[in-house]
Amino acid sequence: METLRNGKFSITLGSKDLQRGLRKKVSNPRDVHGMTVLSGLVSQDGILSALDDLSRIDSSIITDSFPYPQLFVLANYTLVCSSTKIYEYVGGILTEKLTVVAASTWKVVDYIEYIVLTNGSQVVTRDAMSGTYAVSAVIPAANAVCNYNGQLVIGGSA
Repeated sequence: METLRNGKFSITLGSKDLQRGLRKKVSNPRDVHGMTVLSGLVSQDGILSALDDLSRIDSSIITDSFPYPQLFVLANYTLVCSSTKIYEYVGGILTEKLTVVAASTWKVVDYIEYIVLTNGSQVVTRDAMSGTYAVSAVIPAANAVCNYNGQLVIGGSA
């Protein structure tokens, strides 16, 4: 069944058409069916699924220029950072957690409940038990951080 919508054709595909998947070549030899482009869907576990709607985070309180705000979607938290402030995105609202001295862009390591952030000048940690953010006096400032088998590895220390 083909219909014309907004000047473009759309087609409704049955399960047999979807089972064929995408063709490897764009050319269309006789009696070879299948699609060449997949748009608006993703393949998950061998099944085509629609993409989830993305909601926009209102970051109008962050007035810093590019590259801010920085968005970090972690396992349990979504962080939004300006050059000097760290926010948690909770229930559709940005909640300020800590203000620090501006430096370089933020880098983040996610340990589920324990989080490490650095801007090259300071290291900020989120305590796993209390959930509070604080500037660390123990971890040296760095320009790069990563999680290597559960260990914090820093590089380009200041």
